[in-house]
Amino acid sequence: MKLSMLRSGFPFVALGLILLGPLASHVDAQPSELLRHTEQVTWDSGMHHGQGKIGDDGVESAGLVASDIISVSGVPWMQLKFGDSRIGNKSRIEISSLLDGSTQVLDAKSFKEWAGQSAYFNGDAVEIRFYVGPQDRRARVQVDAVVVGEWGRPAEKSICGPSDNRVDSTDSRVGRIDPIGCTGWMINNGKLLTAGHCLAGSGNTTLSINPPKSTSGGTVQFPPADRQYSIVQSSFDFVNGGVGNDWGIFAVNNNSVTGLQPMAAHGSFAFRQDLGPSTIRITGFGVDSGSDNQSNQTHTGANTGSSGTTMRYNADTQGGNSGSPVIDEATNQAVGIHTHGGCSSSGGNNSGTSFFKADLWSAVNAGGGGSGPGDPSCGAGTLDLNTLSFTSYSNQNSTNDASVEDGGDTMHLTGNTWVRSTQSFNITPNTVIDFKFASGNQGEIHAIGFDDNDTLNDNPRHFQFWGTQNWTGTGKIGLTPSYNGSGSYQSYSVPVGQSYTGNMRLVFTNDKDSGTLNNEGYFACVDIYETGGGGGGCDLEESFESGAGGWTGSGNCATGSFVVGTPDGVSNGGVQTQVSGAQDGSNALFSASNSGGAGTIDIDGGECIATSPVYNVTANSDVSAWYFHGQRDAGDDSAGDFFHLEISVNGGAWTSLQSYGDVTVNAAWTQATTTASAGDSVRLRIRAADGSSAGDLIEAGIDNISICEQ
Repeated sequence: MKLSMLRSGFPFVALGLILLGPLASHVDAQPSELLRHTEQVTWDSGMHHGQGKIGDDGVESAGLVASDIISVSGVPWMQLKFGDSRIGNKSRIEISSLLDGSTQVLDAKSFKEWAGQSAYFNGDAVEIRFYVGPQDRRARVQVDAVVVGEWGRPAEKSICGPSDNRVDSTDSRVGRIDPIGCTGWMINNGKLLTAGHCLAGSGNTTLSINPPKSTSGGTVQFPPADRQYSIVQSSFDFVNGGVGNDWGIFAVNNNSVTGLQPMAAHGSFAFRQDLGPSTIRITGFGVDSGSDNQSNQTHTGANTGSSGTTMRYNADTQGGNSGSPVIDEATNQAVGIHTHGGCSSSGGNNSGTSFFKADLWSAVNAGGGGSGPGDPSCGAGTLDLNTLSFTSYSNQNSTNDASVEDGGDTMHLTGNTWVRSTQSFNITPNTVIDFKFASGNQGEIHAIGFDDNDTLNDNPRHFQFWGTQNWTGTGKIGLTPSYNGSGSYQSYSVPVGQSYTGNMRLVFTNDKDSGTLNNEGYFACVDIYETGGGGGGCDLEESFESGAGGWTGSGNCATGSFVVGTPDGVSNGGVQTQVSGAQDGSNALFSASNSGGAGTIDIDGGECIATSPVYNVTANSDVSAWYFHGQRDAGDDSAGDFFHLEISVNGGAWTSLQSYGDVTVNAAWTQATTTASAGDSVRLRIRAADGSSAGDLIEAGIDNISICEQ
């Protein structure tokens, strides 16, 4: 089935299926999850460096490096699920349906927004094309699964009376939430509304505007990619409390093709509080027979006695109408959110939540959606701040109002807030930190930097670029230009290694000691990297996402042997002995999870060892590995309790990259680095031991190992 292959793409292989949906239905709630399952596949573009060209005008154009057909024979629609992929700043993925030509373009930013998946495509085959920019390194795309539709439709109804009176609608202010099978819609302040129970579970990932009619057998179809919007999972604000107390608000990313929000492209509803409209219209994507199934339909009915927080009406609905706007037919304005069916062939009423529900009314009118600086537009290489843990810095963090936003791209601080990462970074003479900053309210000190302790003014560490205070302490390093105060993002690049070096933790500063603490700072697109290299590739990038990668276990420990999985986070006696989560991706190699609590499967009864395979080095390279070690009890077994991270070069003796003896250590992901020369062969080894003394808690792990050309 392969169309073409440039350089090192690898064709896909179907491996099996996992059944998905529909969900068990609520008693009266009305979602209608799309019938689908997952086919396990593999496809790999291979790793590519610096394709395309830079024109005389300085404009970069990406070059095509891999192209292929991915198909699952006979299915009505499909969606790609991506594996371990790296999209460069000027690289892109193009995916096109072979049935109708719908094409989605994913660059580094939109790839992250779509959270490891593509839009939906009609038909049983797509063409995938990967273009790599001339200065992008280690670019790669992997597909490891395809979600595919199943033929047919669910069978749910809530029709008021003996017949279904819904008719086709072209109202583009409403969309289908896929694959949960609900309805969402836009209001004129930019927010999107649906039923709370549509946001309470999974399957609420995509908003499809104006999808086409279903097949004659009722199998849903999808609109082109320029009418599909990825839903921001962190944006959900909802209550799933039953009739009259069921509402949801959410946001979507800009469309990956047009760059627009749905309100700008498709319109929106005005809305008001009103229980009295005589005629109610419900528009949405309820199930039906034939090609009408889960397509845009509408019907009007009488207001049957709305009161308080509940709208009641006899407009026809079906499963899939959950979240539809409750519309006053006379004014075309929304007065509530449809949530529950209650009609039958003998009558009754359907119902929704009115805007007199106080928390709903407050939420739809709350600020946001324009109060901040907007999309920071981060590129590849941006540090995902969600992978770090943060705690208070020094004695300065009196407000402690810090939140990670924009899917991990942004640290937002308000009030008198100073925070630092618990993880350390190896700052070398060549280390640079790039970031963007925005603020609409100035504080006394806005700064960024690194520190190896929690003492503020013992050494110059913090690069201050804005603030009203004339900070004269030793901790300050002046950074120019000063922020312009516009409220929009301004970019900075700081050669940190020219000021200091060492193992340091990242520090964000938003200082104001008195008065109204409305000062804020948005630190976005943080990228920490090394300069001075020739820009080659990597001989190794191992994050254990596909298994142990050739690492082997040994030693004589009774429990705690190294496994691949997700560390579950353990603390006991005030000491963190195991980290929570991998350093990169989902998996790490570590001393087993502790599902039964602290001490259930920690390292006990001897030494646990994990040893890498031999890695061949093709160019002078930097070797990097992230590790953690946690130990609660100190001083009771000086010979038997230890941790060592070691390297062997060209079969020689093991030498230490990092070691701890019988001391208390709080576990945190920490980077260890060294160098290797062209032609070397290297191995890594991690050793951790619990001696004969009873009661010790000891854990260890390793992740995100790389050998990359300098």
